[in-house]
This record gives sequence, structure tokens and C-alpha cells, in this order.
Amino acid sequence: MVLKSCRIALEWVVAVIAGLALLAAFGLFWLSREPLPVDFVKPYIEAALSSDDGVKVEVGGTQLVWAGWGSRIEVAGQDWKVIGADGRRLLTIPDASIQLSLSALLDGQVAPTAITLRGLHISLLRRPDGRFTFGKLPAAEGEAQPDTLPDSGQIAGAQAEQSALQLLFSELRDKPDPNNPFAQLANVTIVRASALMIDQRLKVIWRAPNVDLKILRDTAGVSATGSATIALGDKRSRLDLTMTEVAGSPGLETVINVDSLEPAALAAVLPDAKALQGISGALHGRVGMTLAEDGRPSETVLELSSDRITLDLPDRLEQPLAVNDLAIEAHGGGLDDPFVLDKLSGSLAPAAGGGSGPAFSVEAIVDPQPSVFEVKLMAEIRDLPAQDLKLYWPKGVGGNGRPWVIENITAGEVTSATLSTSLSVDRDSHEIQSIGSFGGRFRYQGLEVHYLRPLPPLTDATGSAAYDLKGLDFTVEQAQRDDIKISNGGISIFGLEGHDHRISIVFDADGPLKQALTLLAHPRLDLLGNLGIDPAAASGTFHDKVSFAFPLVADLTFEQIQVGVEGKVADAGLKGGVAGYDLDKGQFDLKLDGKGLKATGTATLAGIPLKSVTWSESFEAVKTPTRVTAAAPAVQVSQLTAFGLDAGDFARGALSLKLDIAADHHGSSRIGLSANLQQVSARIPTLDWEKPSGKPGTLSAVMSIDKGSLTRIADLAVDLGDDRAHGEIGFAKGGGIARIAFDQLAVAHNSVTGLVVTPLDGGGYAVSVQTGTLDLAPLLGTRPEDQTPEAKAAAAAAAASQRKSGPPYLPLKLDAPSLSRVRLAEGRSLEAVSLQLVRDRRGWQLIKAQAQIPRSLWRHKNRQVAEDAQVAEKSMSVFYRPEADGTYRFELFADDIGATLRALGWIDSIEGGKGEIVGTLPGPLPDSPLNGRIETKGFRVVNAPAMAKLLTVASLTGIGNLLSGEGIEFDRAVGKFTLADDRITTPLFRAYGSSLGITAKGQIDLEGAETDVSGTLVPAYSVNRILGEIPILGKLLTGGEGEGILGVTYRVSGRIDDPDVSVNPLSILAPGFLRGLFSVPKPGGGQADELDDVFPSGEIGR
Repeated sequence: MVLKSCRIALEWVVAVIAGLALLAAFGLFWLSREPLPVDFVKPYIEAALSSDDGVKVEVGGTQLVWAGWGSRIEVAGQDWKVIGADGRRLLTIPDASIQLSLSALLDGQVAPTAITLRGLHISLLRRPDGRFTFGKLPAAEGEAQPDTLPDSGQIAGAQAEQSALQLLFSELRDKPDPNNPFAQLANVTIVRASALMIDQRLKVIWRAPNVDLKILRDTAGVSATGSATIALGDKRSRLDLTMTEVAGSPGLETVINVDSLEPAALAAVLPDAKALQGISGALHGRVGMTLAEDGRPSETVLELSSDRITLDLPDRLEQPLAVNDLAIEAHGGGLDDPFVLDKLSGSLAPAAGGGSGPAFSVEAIVDPQPSVFEVKLMAEIRDLPAQDLKLYWPKGVGGNGRPWVIENITAGEVTSATLSTSLSVDRDSHEIQSIGSFGGRFRYQGLEVHYLRPLPPLTDATGSAAYDLKGLDFTVEQAQRDDIKISNGGISIFGLEGHDHRISIVFDADGPLKQALTLLAHPRLDLLGNLGIDPAAASGTFHDKVSFAFPLVADLTFEQIQVGVEGKVADAGLKGGVAGYDLDKGQFDLKLDGKGLKATGTATLAGIPLKSVTWSESFEAVKTPTRVTAAAPAVQVSQLTAFGLDAGDFARGALSLKLDIAADHHGSSRIGLSANLQQVSARIPTLDWEKPSGKPGTLSAVMSIDKGSLTRIADLAVDLGDDRAHGEIGFAKGGGIARIAFDQLAVAHNSVTGLVVTPLDGGGYAVSVQTGTLDLAPLLGTRPEDQTPEAKAAAAAAAASQRKSGPPYLPLKLDAPSLSRVRLAEGRSLEAVSLQLVRDRRGWQLIKAQAQIPRSLWRHKNRQVAEDAQVAEKSMSVFYRPEADGTYRFELFADDIGATLRALGWIDSIEGGKGEIVGTLPGPLPDSPLNGRIETKGFRVVNAPAMAKLLTVASLTGIGNLLSGEGIEFDRAVGKFTLADDRITTPLFRAYGSSLGITAKGQIDLEGAETDVSGTLVPAYSVNRILGEIPILGKLLTGGEGEGILGVTYRVSGRIDDPDVSVNPLSILAPGFLRGLFSVPKPGGGQADELDDVFPSGEIGR
């Protein structure tokens, strides 16, 4: 019975369960087709969801909803409202569903385990301090969303109460309370929500038209995942959110994954991010934060990247740039804690091109302060092509340094560059308030640097550089300029903090001198343009430190450029470079600036070794000549021919020389020279002058040179003690002397002033002498050394050669109007001489001379005679000129013929006598014979050895004794002669006085110093004259005119200095008409010539 009852009960239970199952199956089927209204549960739900502090939930329609197998049954509702304690609506939920705890329902409680909110409008407020608040704002109520930030009243009202969402999230974060209906709530899902956040900190309104969020709570804590689409103007960016709160942790760990965030889109929202408008491309990455309860972060980690973004910033960049492989890493603490940019890296390339360019990395620290952000930034870029600097160097950074670098560094590579800066940025305006530091360094290689266009650039420059706000400093380790090697260089751009921006360039340069001069001659510098220096003519090498300095201005002038060169030049050569002379073997220390050049050292000029060389050039606007001074310790006289000074055989030996050269910029030069002549020997035979080696002496002169030709020697001064000279020499174009002028010349026995020698047209010279003393003894051969047999033979040969050569002669004009003295030989001279000579190519055309006879020559051996004291002066004159008929006339007049002949060195045994010599020549001297007549009156013959010998041989010793005393007086002498080929021939010469009469005829060979003269001696000439007056008998007794009763025929022949004298003793007493029978025969047996009547028949002295 019991078993039967059990069976019946089990069957009922099964039937009930089966019925319930069928009923449940039917209900689920029904729910799956459409929601089941259950409005009767609204009061329970409202009661369960409302709080004790007056916040109530009003539920609209409610339904049971089942989405099918695999899902739970939910209670869904529409138009849910959350009402605040003051009766205001805090939140409207268009669509919501909840899952209830079954166990709580069995206990009679409504306890949701999951809530889903759909179509929710969420309002957030981010306060200036960074705290987040869910607020009640108009946009949250479905009203028109604001385009501008709400006013302070609206914001204050929204902050007055906490929102329902904030309460809900607080419930989730709190520890579950069994008495709280939300104690079993484990899942809150927000679907298709929209959000609006008023960001007072950034002063912007953020909008998210689509937000999905799922919040889970378990025993470990609260976590959330979700996504949001952020509206950035007309762009959308998706954010994926993950949040985790572990029980006991200080905050909510949040990770936001960013996908396709376009920086340019942020510029449409952020008022202070306008600069982002030029950045196109998308960023991807994550932001990790630890959020406090009020939404403020305490820790932040940022990781973003992009395959490629483009920077199109016309105000900053020359053209758009692409940033490839961009990576950003950063971290920070709270909003007012420092934010650290750990890494910002990538590579740059022109946006229009492809591939990758220089790599860069950036690190930064942003430290928020009450009013500013203190920023420290460090950056590095690598492998930057120098020609692309203008692409990567932002405009406006570096003042005038940027345009100079971009324009003048045109090739090469910056291998690495760093930047370090600290600055203060205003927190509100985001403008830079101050820059604490700004600078960096970079290394480069292979640069091409234009330091002063259009000068050729430096190439292959390698080195490093440093820069700051004040300037930019390049260190050039090495570079090249053609064959010039550059090292230890520096380029400094400074003054960038102000308005006076300048550049300074310094470097060491080694290379060929030719290329250095080519650089200085470049039109941009034009330092050699007016110096006459041809770089092509240069050789040698240099090692210099070069510097340039000038302002960074567009219209730079040469006057604004400071140029400096200091160094050494080795083995320098410059053809025609110094006053037209070649310079070689130069070893110089060099200094150069914008004002001029100075070189000191040693060199060889025109083959002459020089020491203590100083070479100066001026670059001033008012050009000054090139100046070269030097010393030559040992110069052979023969080497001076390089300067156009050919001493020939005149001088030999070595002299020490000092040069002072000044060359203008038109090919004209002046060479001042001074020389020590102590080791020089010199000789001028024609002046009977010699300077032995060892005798002190100096020479100085100023040589003028025009385009390589010697034009003048001025201030020529020679000082040899007693011998001195001062004057100048001018030279004609093409060579030859144009003028010689000595205001003082004292050589040997010559001492003149105002000596001028000029060339004549057609050849020859004109010579003028103002005053002074001339020594003609060397020219006349009257020196003692000229009297040796060898000297006489040489002089005779030279005279014969000259006669044989004949015309044409060298034309000569001599004008010496006021010579004080003319020396003819030792002890013989003329005084107060006026001399005028003219010779053309045919011979002498004019001889005009006047002179006074020195008193010491008036008497033989300067014997004193009382009557001479009464005479003031004795003069003589010579006049030679052409006549109208083509002949020439010669005249010599003398107040004292004896003194004149004594002065001329012809005869020393005649005293007194006024005489003249006149004659004619068929042609000019010296090739035409002179046919003349000589006459003198009132003279005396004294101390005449030849006549004494003649008188002795003729046994006229009484008369001969007079010669050694007062002399033999003659009243008159007259005769004719012919002078030709240094031979005097006379047909008859007669002289007579009271004691003696004499006739002579024959010839004297002046060149051979031989004579052959014959004649008659008539003693007691006065008696003979009286007898001759007897008619008929006188003629027979005296032999006619020129004879006498007493007479001796004679013959003088042989050497003039020791002649042979012979007389015919039978002729002494023979009557005059018979005396011819006893004439002395000529050598060779010929009969003597018959003598003409030579003595006057009238009164004596007629």
C-alpha cells in the first residue's frame, strides 16, 4: 500500500514537473517571441533602486525579455528617470534592462545582478583642477548641445548634486553590503551611449557620439572595458578602454588604446593646438593611467606610434616633411607633477619623396608650476644631409644664423646633432615666457661651406659645432679649398640674442702660395687689384691662420669685412712682383688685414740675397705704394746690373746694401738704396782717380722705375771722404741716358757744381757746368805716369787710331761759363775759366774759352818780380768758329804769352809778352790742318837749355849767360806755321831783341817728340840793324833783310828733350851774302834751305 502510494506521489510530482517544464518551455518560447509586460513589478524595482537619501528611481514600462538560449531573462524598461531629493531629474535612461537575483527574489527582495543602459546621454565635467564629475547639464537632458563652454552658473548648478551614474559607480566600488539591493550587482553595461564633457582645464567641449562600456565586479575588484568614438570636428577617432580596480589598490588602473588619432583633428577642438593643423596622419597606441576616485591621474604612461605623419607647416618649414616610424613614449604623475617624454623618435624625409631620411629622437620633462610650465628638452638628429638643412631647420629659429647656414652650407652631412633647452611656457596662453638655456652640438663631415660669396667654398669640411641662443660655433678639424688644406678652423655666428648679428671665421691654411694669392685677388676681396701682383707669377707655399669677420646683412660691403691673415710663406717666388724685379726663395712671416699686408723675412730679389725684408701693402681707400725694405749684407758690384746699374770695369768687390722700395699701383716704383762701399775698389783712369778696397765710403740713391724700366736715379749721393757726389740721372724710354745732373761732384782734383749732361738729338751729349774746378790732366796725358815710355807709346797708338778712324765723331756741347779753375797738370792750371765747346759728327764747330793765368805761372819757376805787383790779372782767350766760306778761323789772344805757354805746358822758358795766334782751317778740327800766324811782343827767354846749348855751340856764351840770369829780351816774334797730324811746320819764324835775333824754319813732331829746325842766330842785333841801314854796303854786309854782319847758322834735330845742335863756324864772320855758302847741310848731304829775310828793316818792335 505504501509502495503504491509512493508510486502515485512520484507520478504526480513528475506530472507537475513535466507540466511546469511544459509551462516554462511555453513561457520561454513566448518571451523569445516578444517581451512580456510586467508593470506590476515597477514598485518593487523602484523601491529597490531608490536610496535612503531621497534619490528616487521612476520606472516607465517594464517587460520580461529573453534573448534566447544562452542568455538570461531580464527585466527591461523604458524611460527610466532618476529624481533627486529636491525633485529635480538627475538622469534619463531611454532604455534599460536588469537581471535580478533569483535567490533574492525567493527571499522577497529585488536585487539586480546586471544592469544594461542603452541610449544614455552622459554629461561629465572636468574641473580646472582636473577632477571629474558626472553633472546634470542641458545636453544630458536631450536638449541642444552647447557649442561653447557653459557659463559659471550652469556649471555651478551641475556640480551641486552627484549624478545617478556617479552613485551607481560608487555602489560598484564599495564593498558589497548584504542589506544593500546592489550587493549582488556584478555587471553594468552601457550600450550606444553618447557623452559630452565640459573640460574647464583645457577650455574645450569633448563629444563622444558612441560610447560602449562594460563594468564588472568580482571578488578581486572592479574592472571595465569599453570603447568610444570621439568627435574631433568632422573627424572621428576610436578609443578602447580597459579599467581595473584591485581591492586595496590606490586607484583605478586605466588603459586607453588609441586608434587613428589624427593630430590635425585635435586642432579643430583644442583652441591652443592650432599648430597641429599642419600635421596629417594617424597615431596609434595606448595611454595607461592610475586614476583617483575623482578622476585625476596619479600615474600616466603614454605609448604612441605612427608609420607616417606629414608636417605641413608653411610658417616653420620650407616644404612638407614626412615623419616615418614615429614612436612616442612618456610617463608622468599627477596633473601637477612633472611629465616626462621618454622618447620621441622617427626619421624625416621630404613628404613629396620616398624612403627615409635623418633619424631623430627627443626627450623632455614638463614641470607644471603655478603660472608656467618649466620645460627641459633634449633632442638628437643623425645623418642629416647639409643640403637639406633648409628643410629640417624650422624658420625663425636661430635668428640670422639659420639663413646664413642654409645659404652657405650646401653639401656634406651632419652625422649627429643635439639640442638641449630649458624654457618657461605660460600655462594659459602656452606662449614662451622665457628661455633659461638653449644650445647643443653637432658633428659634420664633407661639408661645403661658402664663407664669403662669391669666393669659392671650403670643401670636405669635417668637425663639430656648438650653438646657443647667442650664437653658433663651428670647429673645423679639416677642410679643403682646391689644393689648400684647412685645419684648426672655427666659424662663429654671434649676437643672435640682439639685432647686431655677426660672423667670425678663423682657420689654419696650408697650400700653394699661388692659390692663396688667387683667393686674395678674387673680385669679392680685390686685395691685389691695385698692387700689380699677378697670382699666376707666384710660387711657393704658405702656412697661415686666416680670419674673416663681418655682419650678417644682405648688402654687405667690403668695408664691413674684417680680414686677417697671419702665418708663414716658404720658398716664395713672384716674377716681376717687386718693382718689376723677380723675387725668389722668400721665407716670410706674414700679417694681413683689411688695411694692408706686412711680410718680414728673407728673399732673393733680382738674384741678390736679401735679409731683414719687410714688405708692406696698403688696402686703404687712399692707396699708398707697396713698400719693401731689405738689407743685403754682401752684394757683388756686378750683381747691380739687375737694377740697371752696370759698373763695368769701374768697380769691383762686395758691398752691403739696404733697399727701400716703394711701388705704386700703376707700374711705377721707387727704389731707395744705401750701400757701404768699404770693400769696393773703384778706378776712373780718365779722372786719375782710384778708391782702394778697405777705404770707407757710402752710396745712396733713389731709383725710379716705370713698368720695369729704369727712368731715373735721384738723390744719388756718394761719400768717400774727400771724394763726394750728389745728383741724379734720368733715363729715356727704351733705355739710354736722358739727363745726368750733379749739383755737387768732387772726384780727385775735380770739384764742380751744377754739372748737367743731356743727350743731343741725333746722338751725343750736351754738358753744362756752373762752377767749380776741372782736372784735365788725365785727358791731356800730363800726369807723371803719362810720361813713361810705355805710357807715351800707348797714347801715341791711341791718337793714331783716333786719327785713322776719323769722323763721324760723337757730338758734344760743353758750356762751362764760370769755372774757378781748370787743372792742366801738376802745378799748371787756368783760373776764372769760361768755356764753350761744340762738336758735331764732322768735328769741332765752336771753341770759345776765356781764362786767367794764375800769378804763380807768370814767371819761370814762380820767381818774384816787383813790377808784377802792379798787374791785377793776366788773361787769355781762344776763339774757334766756322766762316761763311766753309773754312774755320782760330784765334788765341794772351796778355802774357809766356804765362799762357807755361800754363799749357808747352814752353816754360818765356816770360811776358803780349801775343796772338790766328789762323784758318779748310775744315773742322781735329782732321783739318791749321794754317796760322803767331806774333808776340815784349817777352823774355830765361833758362832755356836748348837755346843755351845752341848759343854755347855758336860760341855766343856771353849772350847765353843772360839765360841763367834775367834772360834774353825780345822785342817781337812773328812767324807762320801749319799744324797737321800733330806736326808743326813753319816756313819761317823770327824773333829779335837788342841782344839777339833768331830765325827758324822746319818742323816739330809732337807725337814723336822730335824736331828738325834750322835757322840763323844774329848776336848784337841792334848793331847789325844799324849797319844794315848803310846804303848798298849795308845790304852786302848784312845779307839783306833778316841777316847781319855777324850771324851763325844752326840746326837743331832729334829728340826734343835732348836735341842735336850744330852750327857752321865759318859763317860767323862771313858777310851776309856769303853766309849761305856755309849753311849747315841737311842730314843726308842736302844743301840747307835758303833763309828768307825775316828781320824788319824798319824800327824795332814794329
